[in-house]
Amino acid sequence: MFLTARRTGPGLKRLRPGKLQIMGACVQTLVLVFLALCAMPATAAWFLDSNLTPVQTGEVARQWTNRNTVVLGRSNDVVTDSSGNVYTTGYIDTGSASGQDMLTAKHDSAGNLVWEAVHDAGTGDVGMAIDLDAAGNVYVTGLTYNGSDYDVVTIKYLNDGTQSWLNTFDSGLGDDKAVDIAVNPSTGDAYIAAQGFNGSDFDIMTLRYDATGGVFPVRTHVNTGDDGPVGIAVDGAGDVYVGGVASGANNDFIMLKYSASLVPNPNPGESWPQTYDSGQRDDATAMYLDANNGRIYITGWSMALGPRNYTTVGYDASGASAWVRTTSYLTGIHMPASVFADSAGNVYVTGKTGSIDDFDYLTFKYDISGTPQWSASYDSGGNDEARAVMADSNGNVIVLGETGTVGGRNLTLLFYDGSGNEDAAIVYDAGGDEFADTVALGPDNGGRAEAYIVGGSDRKTSGGLTEGDYGILKFGEMRADLAIDSVSGPTQGASTSTIVVNNTVRNIMASAQGSLADAGSFDIGFYLADDPDPAIANLIPLGTRTVATLASGQTDSDATVVSIPSIAVVPVGTYWIAARADDGDAIPEWNEGNNLLIGNAISIIDPPDLVPVAISGPGSAPAANAINLDYTVDNVRAVAAGPFSSQFVLSTDTILGNGDDIVLTGDDTIAGIAGNSQVSVSGVSVTIPNSTPAGDYFIGVIVDYLDDVLEADETNNELTSSPATITVLPIPDLTVTAVSGDPSAVIGASTNVSNTIFVADAGVSNVGVDFYLSTDQNITDTDIFLGSRTIASLSANQSDSSVTAVTIPASVTQGVYYLGAIVDGAGNITESDETNNALAASSTISIGSASGDPDLIVSDVTGPASASRGSAISVSTTVENILPRSITSAFQVGIYLSLDSTITTNDIFLGSRTLASLGGNTVDTASTTVTLPFESTEPVVWDPASVTGVSVSGNSLTKTGTTGWNAGAASTQTIVADGAIEFTASETTTERVIGLSNSNPDDSFVSVRYGIYPGLGGCASAIEFGVTKTGCITYTSGDIFRIDRVGTQVSYSINGSPFYVSTLASSGALLVDAALYTNGATINNVNLVNIVNPGTYYLGAIADYAGVITEVDENNNSAVQTDAAGNPSGTPISVQSGGINVAGAGAGSGGGGAIGWIALLALISFLVVNGRDGFRRRRSRPAA
Repeated sequence: MFLTARRTGPGLKRLRPGKLQIMGACVQTLVLVFLALCAMPATAAWFLDSNLTPVQTGEVARQWTNRNTVVLGRSNDVVTDSSGNVYTTGYIDTGSASGQDMLTAKHDSAGNLVWEAVHDAGTGDVGMAIDLDAAGNVYVTGLTYNGSDYDVVTIKYLNDGTQSWLNTFDSGLGDDKAVDIAVNPSTGDAYIAAQGFNGSDFDIMTLRYDATGGVFPVRTHVNTGDDGPVGIAVDGAGDVYVGGVASGANNDFIMLKYSASLVPNPNPGESWPQTYDSGQRDDATAMYLDANNGRIYITGWSMALGPRNYTTVGYDASGASAWVRTTSYLTGIHMPASVFADSAGNVYVTGKTGSIDDFDYLTFKYDISGTPQWSASYDSGGNDEARAVMADSNGNVIVLGETGTVGGRNLTLLFYDGSGNEDAAIVYDAGGDEFADTVALGPDNGGRAEAYIVGGSDRKTSGGLTEGDYGILKFGEMRADLAIDSVSGPTQGASTSTIVVNNTVRNIMASAQGSLADAGSFDIGFYLADDPDPAIANLIPLGTRTVATLASGQTDSDATVVSIPSIAVVPVGTYWIAARADDGDAIPEWNEGNNLLIGNAISIIDPPDLVPVAISGPGSAPAANAINLDYTVDNVRAVAAGPFSSQFVLSTDTILGNGDDIVLTGDDTIAGIAGNSQVSVSGVSVTIPNSTPAGDYFIGVIVDYLDDVLEADETNNELTSSPATITVLPIPDLTVTAVSGDPSAVIGASTNVSNTIFVADAGVSNVGVDFYLSTDQNITDTDIFLGSRTIASLSANQSDSSVTAVTIPASVTQGVYYLGAIVDGAGNITESDETNNALAASSTISIGSASGDPDLIVSDVTGPASASRGSAISVSTTVENILPRSITSAFQVGIYLSLDSTITTNDIFLGSRTLASLGGNTVDTASTTVTLPFESTEPVVWDPASVTGVSVSGNSLTKTGTTGWNAGAASTQTIVADGAIEFTASETTTERVIGLSNSNPDDSFVSVRYGIYPGLGGCASAIEFGVTKTGCITYTSGDIFRIDRVGTQVSYSINGSPFYVSTLASSGALLVDAALYTNGATINNVNLVNIVNPGTYYLGAIADYAGVITEVDENNNSAVQTDAAGNPSGTPISVQSGGINVAGAGAGSGGGGAIGWIALLALISFLVVNGRDGFRRRRSRPAA
């Protein structure tokens, strides 16, 4: 987890290797600015990415990333203000001839860009350091190239990004390079630590500008050899401290102190500058001013013991050395990068330890006297280098650095408690190399650090190039943030009663502010508020509900029942309904101040209480009749009640509202009732519904059933007449139980309708029955009226049957209709059910005329009870033309064998007989001799709805569309049991697939379950779901391919010779499925074969099975062999085994199935004729 850090003073400064100064108020956020590594022309653009992956409360996670996707860029420094705004400076390079441009940017705490400023002097400009004054004005310093060497450029921006002034310093002797900047927050004076060339070596230079940009003389620390600063700081008195490296016999640490006007060693009794010399080389890397405790620290590495070792020196304000601490490693490399002191004076130093390409983090803590407290190292397994360290006001420590290896460098943050125990390690990997540079902290967020970390990040472009992004990465401790979205309830409530409060709670997802955590169990409290302003409202508790868990970004809604306290607790008056999330403060939240929401006003009253005390009515009455009721209501409270309504019911028990109540039509309204008073009402007229079953019931009353009156007790409003009951007498219920008629009728002529009427429960008299002709089985009085009859009387639970002659009106057109009847269509009789009075015949009637169309039916099919396959049987069929129009042209009656009693042309065709003609209303009976086959072969009929991109010619297909798997068709017939598909090969120069599938989802070969793929060059193969299963099977035009299914096994053959048995088990009905690839490809002479296995079948016939006669009804042409009772299941034909057949011998009984002895002989013959080359294999697959 991330921990917070605190700073004091008006400015907030970043930490970075080589320099570190913090001057500011509460600082709690680390800033990560990305390094960019390669340059190509591009347009800079910021890309904000907020984290949307919730964590648990208290965990640290990325809040947001904002990247400037310029081709080349780097941020070199960062600072934050007390509002959490983030300021960075560095450079970008868009690939223009001017090179780098100095970029300074301000972002808000949510990562949104507030402003950016680019300085381009034309030859190369880089921002190196940034600081703020108390007014939030921004100061940056850096490098600018003058064509021959570098100069120091310093710019002041107002807080809105407007440039206030710009100054350039050029010594004229060579490179002048800014390292760090410190601003006196109260005066706005800016001090720059720089390294300048004096003609022979480099010196430490300190520059000063006032708030208006006024220039002052440069202070140079002159020494033999090269000197350079690592940082600069300003204390509360305005004195300036500069730390760095001074050369001599070897390098030493040096600490300089100046007055605000840059007078050296400004205060009497102080001793500045100070140097640290171990006698060997000593290189400073960072400094830190502890303004809280009057200390200044400088750290670096010393070679006093031979290898480089951490060395940290502390001075007091006078320049006296407070303490020196040096590690004592005798081998390896140990180099600090950052030093920091917390408000208690504890000092932290971090850096790296190890050897080249194999470093680890190494962090130390010392107390204010320099006594070591603890040390900690971190090894990721790669090369790890810490860059910066900070600690918060609670003593928690944050260490920033890089881990991993080249190509896989990551930013890694470590978190330690005050005792040095590692709390967490967070590794950030954006996919490329990440580079840590410096850090800053933002405002406090609940005692934990939000971390802005400067560094770098590679990014891959869409073209595969590696580019770097200048950006900001923010981490922080994530917490839930619970708020009530809405709360509402009634506008009136009664003391001691309950109300329903509708409420919705939200766990706000806002990663930019640190709320991205799932919440565990918490309560929502409900209140009455005495004021709508949450700041001043007093809350009276009503109840709670518990939310078990609530994910970040989600809501939870409920209608919660709560109780209003007594008048003593909640006096009569106006209040507001309120709800508070996390009522018991069980969840640590990002914002604890947004839990309460106050909703609508509610008037609390001292209510009446209405109680029914009596209800009575008659002892009996028929259903559908009105009755008179008497009842009495008592108001048992002293408060008067306004108008209310009472509802009356019948109940089979004394409990109302349990599902058996029958509501009586009609209610009663009482205008009002005084407190502690009764009102009695007599003669309330209500009606018993006609659907009420006969029997004994209690009469019930529900007072104030519309809840017009707010009562003290809403549960005592019901009463029944117990022990007295009312007997509901039955009323009739008429139904039509049967309707039938002749199969045909002639327009203008009469026809008979057989009909039966039944009455339940009670007798009736003078009942009308109306007859209709309808195009569907929904009979209504809007259908064609045919006639009627009247039943004089009918006793309860009795039927009346009749054959009624009706006339088909002349206005009726020929067609197929249903006869129907409606009893009591005029509604003269009140019934318990008025919705069941109509019925249609189950079969149709064909209506025609002498000049219209005929209509053929098969009225009888007779055949043997059993027969053997291969034997001849005689089948008698009777065909009728049931209408007067004669048939003068020939038609055929087809005879079929079916596995079920529904006869269709998809069944096994046995043969036919031909009728040359058939007169109107004429019957023809004849016997036909047919043979029971071993298998039935019939041409495939292509389903028109499946035909795509092909022309159909009988049972053949030709592709007409463009080349591709975009054409095909499927059959209307299926193989329901054992069967096969056969087709004849034509050309050998196209690609197509045909086979068997359970369905036809598309025109691709991939969807064909069992297929044969005749491909190019006369090479075919078995293919299943797009996968070829064999090598090349040579074929030529005229070869016959076949796919057989026997049981669940599927096999493939060519010219009767098998070449593949599938491992894919088959089930269900199979249709023919074809897909064609090549334009002009053909699939010819496709036949469907059904195997006739021994078993039980049905004989049937279809008149005009070829559909050559135009009929009134084309759907009534088939019939199945029936018994004397007309039951088709009574006389199925038993097909027995008989003879041996190539395709069917032994099928279904464990024999060779569809591939029998003849197939085996054919296979042997095939091998003899073709030799070994008969099965030569070649690579073959459908085109992609």
